[in-house]
Amino acid sequence: MLGAIMVQNNMFFLLFFAGVILIIDYMLPNKKRVPFLSIVSFLFYFICDKTMLLLLFGIILVSFMLGLFIEKSKSKRLQKIYFTMGIIACVCIWCIFKYFDFFILNFINLIGVVKAENVKQPISLLLPLGISYYILKVISYLTDILKKKIKAEENFFNYALYVSFFPQIICGPIERPQVMLEQFRQGLIYKKEVFFMGCAKITEGVFKKTVIANRLSGYVNIIFDTPDAYPSLALWMAGFFFTIQLYCDFSGYSDIAIGICDMFGVQCSPNFMNPLLSKSIKEFWRRWHISLSTWLRDYIYIPLGGNKKGKWRHGINTLTTFIVSGIWHGTGLTYIIWGLYNGILNLISSGIGRKEKNIQYNKKNFFKTSINFILVMFGFVFFRSADFHLACRFFMKMFCSFELNMNAIVNSILPFTMDYNCASYFLTVIFMIIILYVREYRVYYGYTKEYEKKLWPAVFLILTLFLGFFGEDSFLYANF
Repeated sequence: MLGAIMVQNNMFFLLFFAGVILIIDYMLPNKKRVPFLSIVSFLFYFICDKTMLLLLFGIILVSFMLGLFIEKSKSKRLQKIYFTMGIIACVCIWCIFKYFDFFILNFINLIGVVKAENVKQPISLLLPLGISYYILKVISYLTDILKKKIKAEENFFNYALYVSFFPQIICGPIERPQVMLEQFRQGLIYKKEVFFMGCAKITEGVFKKTVIANRLSGYVNIIFDTPDAYPSLALWMAGFFFTIQLYCDFSGYSDIAIGICDMFGVQCSPNFMNPLLSKSIKEFWRRWHISLSTWLRDYIYIPLGGNKKGKWRHGINTLTTFIVSGIWHGTGLTYIIWGLYNGILNLISSGIGRKEKNIQYNKKNFFKTSINFILVMFGFVFFRSADFHLACRFFMKMFCSFELNMNAIVNSILPFTMDYNCASYFLTVIFMIIILYVREYRVYYGYTKEYEKKLWPAVFLILTLFLGFFGEDSFLYANF
């Protein structure tokens, strides 16, 4: 569905485009930078997804006008009408593009005219690039105006750049309007230390993507597509590696996007904070895809009542929020189960890891982190599986036919390269994961020294140059 788009929207194009625009942007006076970047962001979108540029522009223009109507209207009834119109329009547009194929195929099965799997070319809508991200930005903008948390933006260029800023349009982060719009109003000011901090983030992001995520993708795809052809040890390895791959792929993109924003003088909130070292599911979701997690908390969970209306209502609100998260990610039953699974675990672990003051390493924390990683991994098996039945088969083989012998080990490592190079490839990947773990472990427990700010970017750059696998540049979360 996104094949043509993702050919164009790869990491190198993003970095090249940002580099060219950065040179021009630095030569402009402060007042012209925001209008320039907003026009450039539309150009970026046109290059990547020209057929959907009009949709993006139309949503920005209409929501911009609705924001002004909501603020300037003296009638609360009219304010709610304008707000409701905007929200319904956003949700309907998003559902039409994201779920059209799903409903059409299920309708075909329901009426029984022909089985969906026999339909060679069903009616299909191409998913607009970044729609799941910029729609959430628009919803948060209109909601915050209605609640008087922010004032409606009167400068169209400021608002257009907030919604369509090119480093964030592909996979976020989903930054809040008050954070970015205030910066645009004040003007984009460059600071040397922020610029180099952005360069360091980009270097780390490229390392995660090319050295780890890209090298793991082939193995993960093979095992998840044909789990019955490999020993159960390979399935455990695939679950472990997919969790690492997804983290490195998505957090790598976030690092690149935030780093580019830093270089343009736009400061963003962090989107990942060493989530795989979390000691509970509750802590994990405070550290994983933070921009989406906090969005769901503020615009779904809290409006439903949060934890203020009793334990039963708190449980229902939590599960509802996580199910919405699953639906946001995809149309299949596996995504809903993944959301429900994490919601249940979140409720179970609600009393664990509330305070993170004075974090120190100990054996107990290592045990909690390991157990939590395994629980997260189980959820991601559903997330990655093509359908519910495949996920069930995957789990059945993981637990019911496990054996550990030399033949199982060899056949579990072989899919890396399908030849005798598989062992060296496997060891290289493991070593790279260990390096990243050491880096994040030191950050998580507060052991980093001042000299490491320069050391780690240099290490990541060298490893990327020598070990980077540049054959797969599209990002997993661009599909959502």
